[in-house]
Amino acid sequence: MKTLIILLLATMFASCATNYRQQLVENQQELIEDTVKEDKIIGGELPSWTNKSGIENGIIYVVGKAEMDANKSEFFIEKAALMQAEMNLLTDAPTDVRILTQNALTGSGIDSSEFYQIQTKLQEVVGLTGIRHSSERTVCRKVIRYGNLGANLTRSCWVQVQIRAKDLVKAYERTLALKFGTFKANQFKNLMEKEINKINNNHLMGVKNENNNVNISNNVRTSNLRTRLPATQTKKD
Repeated sequence: MKTLIILLLATMFASCATNYRQQLVENQQELIEDTVKEDKIIGGELPSWTNKSGIENGIIYVVGKAEMDANKSEFFIEKAALMQAEMNLLTDAPTDVRILTQNALTGSGIDSSEFYQIQTKLQEVVGLTGIRHSSERTVCRKVIRYGNLGANLTRSCWVQVQIRAKDLVKAYERTLALKFGTFKANQFKNLMEKEINKINNNHLMGVKNENNNVNISNNVRTSNLRTRLPATQTKKD
C-alpha cells in the first residue's frame, strides 16, 4: 500500500514539474513574441501632417509629440505636446529654417554656436509672438507598446504649431541686438528676409509653371478637337 502511495505521489510530482516547465516555456515564448511585435496605434491612421515640418508661403510649421500613460487626462497630454512643439520651433526647427538661420548668422559675422545656446532656451528669445495652433491640427491616439515585460497601453498626442517666418525673424533680431549689437542684428534680418522671399518666389513660380502646363495641355486638346471632323460629318464638294 505504501509503495502504491509513493508511486502515485512520484507520478503526480513528475506531472506537475512537466506542466510547470511547459508553462515556463510558453510564457517565455509569449514574451519573445511581444518583444518582436510592432507597436500598434488604436483609432485609425494618423494624419499626414503629424510627421511633417517645414516652411511654406512664409509660414513655418512644426509638430510636437507627448506620450503618457493611458490613464492620464488627454488635456494634459495635449498641453505637453503643445509645449514640445513650441520648443521644437527653436531647438529642432525644419532643416530649411536651420540652414537659412545658419547662413544669415555667418553672413552677419555672428558666432552661430554662441547664438544657438540662446536659441535653445525659449524664454531667452525676446518677444517671440504669433505662435498658433488649432484643434484641426491636434490629434491623440492610444498606443499599444510591446516590450520585454509585455504589452503596455499609452496615450500619445500630436500638435502642430505655426508661426509666420517674419515673426520668428523679428524675435531673433531683438535677441541678437541685445547680444551682438543693432548693426549685426539688422544684417541678419535683411539676409533672412531675402532668403525667405526667395523660397516664397520659387514656390509661387512652381505653382505658376504647373498652371501653365495645365493650360497648355488643355489648349492642345481643344485644338485637336477643333481640327478633327466628327465621324458622321462628310466634306462638301
